[in-house]
Amino acid sequence: MCIKTLMQIKCFCPCKKVHNSGTTFQLFTILGEQILSTSFKSKSVNDISLPSLSSGVYIVQLTTEFGKLNKKIVLN
Repeated sequence: MCIKTLMQIKCFCPCKKVHNSGTTFQLFTILGEQILSTSFKSKSVNDISLPSLSSGVYIVQLTTEFGKLNKKIVLN
């Protein structure tokens, strides 16, 4: 699940098996243009600073050794 603001996204997962695994975070426009890509070691909560973004619809993709998760977010 992701909680979003215009400046930062907090990603958290209560699932213990994902903790301490490598995670890739990617942010795309609704048209598929990649805006941000970063990697980190998973823990319960990760703060990700966002570039300056316009209001609109974006796609977040989280990738771990266990698979991929895509979520749509709307920034007002």
